Amino acid sequence: SVGEALAAAKRLLGAAQNPAVLVSSHASNEELDVLQSLLGSVATYAHRDCVPSADEVIEDALLIKADKNPNRRGVEERFGSREFDPAAGHDLVLVWGETSAPLAAGGTPWIHLTPFGTPAQSPAHVVLPISNTYERRGSFTNFEGKHNTFEQVLDKPPQVQHAADIFRSLAS
Repeated sequence: SVGEALAAAKRLLGAAQNPAVLVSSHASNEELDVLQSLLGSVATYAHRDCVPSADEVIEDALLIKADKNPNRRGVEERFGSREFDPAAGHDLVLVWGETSAPLAAGGTPWIHLTPFGTPAQSPAHVVLPISNTYERRGSFTNFEGKHNTFEQVLDKPPQVQHAADIFRSLAS
């Protein structure tokens, strides 16, 4: 259940001496602000949820940008652009967003906040289902620095939480 998963995540976070957070570039500015207000000195890394596929046009001079994430700029404005370093000695990593499971091979415990997938599909120690862009509202900062708002168009399933609510629960 979500309650059991939150309790397990809290236990892991409470025992961690050197935790880190991979911050989703699909997060809204409002979610980023909540995370930033609760983090303290926890190490943060910008996370690319989407990377181009091998046959994809990477960038053009008009519309297509190399970065396929809607709020990379918002993440970098708050947390910088540092990429995750598996050799940094973190004893727990909270991964917010999609991942190719780079942590699974290293043996570092990790918590996965994801709008897609199920606990059976993830090698994470704890999986917390979060709402996707269509199930929440907020804003993104585009590559030019302009804020663009989006509205909720679907209701989230009952077992799914908003990322900001999970952060508040983990911090309490």
